[in-house]
Amino acid sequence: MTAARPMIACLGAAAWVAALRFAFAYAGHAVTMIDIKAATLATNSLSSEAEALGEVSKTMASLARFGLLAESDADAVVARVSVVPA
Repeated sequence: MTAARPMIACLGAAAWVAALRFAFAYAGHAVTMIDIKAATLATNSLSSEAEALGEVSKTMASLARFGLLAESDADAVVARVSVVPA
């Protein structure tokens, strides 16, 4: 039996935290980004979650394009990341 992986919280959605989000999500952890900017993005025309997850999706697409990650793995990694406002 495989033990469940603990949930990971990343404080902030800054670019430098992207490597941490990717590493944990790629390893199978559910990752929650907690960011104060997500609250202000919700008042704009873009969804806060869509805005914050855009960078994650772009990174995964780049890795898949260069053959460093299978496309199906990229989709699974993105699915494990969520965003909540602080």
